[in-house]
Amino acid sequence: MNGRRGMAALAALLVCCGCAAQPADAGSALFATEDGRMTFTFPAGWTADAESRAFDLVCREEARELSAGVFSYTREGAAMPFEPSEALDFHVEDFCARLEDAGEPGGKEERADGGHSFTSVLLEAGGTAYYFTLIEFSGYSGRFAVAVMTCPAAAFEAERAGFDAIAASAALAEEPPGPAPRGQAA
Repeated sequence: MNGRRGMAALAALLVCCGCAAQPADAGSALFATEDGRMTFTFPAGWTADAESRAFDLVCREEARELSAGVFSYTREGAAMPFEPSEALDFHVEDFCARLEDAGEPGGKEERADGGHSFTSVLLEAGGTAYYFTLIEFSGYSGRFAVAVMTCPAAAFEAERAGFDAIAASAALAEEPPGPAPRGQAA
């Protein structure tokens, strides 16, 4: 009985934090951004970090030293208009400025998958690969996201397809009624 109450309390806590996990299919989990308006499917072993406030969603796979942070944007809630590519550039430049030994970011790679378009940039610093991906949703230009996925630099090529699959799993939840959400998590 205590185990059920504990699980119910944990589930309630995750829902309150905006990181509720739901099974997407066997071996994977569906996690939502803090505002609940975007979801991403992660492979087995990934968990949401409900304590992080730097991103709208943070998930980790501790065993392989993988992490993914998502900045969720909406044009309607933005204080000033900007293009999605400007958000990607901002985050790459911000990380370059904050990381002591950041190399030059790689060139932008563009692709489409499932109707969405993706633009990715790779940055390496201190033995860590930072893989930035701008996610633009097909048929809906008001919302987009920038995902920052990390792993040991030596493991990046092996992890890249998994990172791309996580980005490709991005989906918009139905729009709840009410005021437009903020443009970016603080």
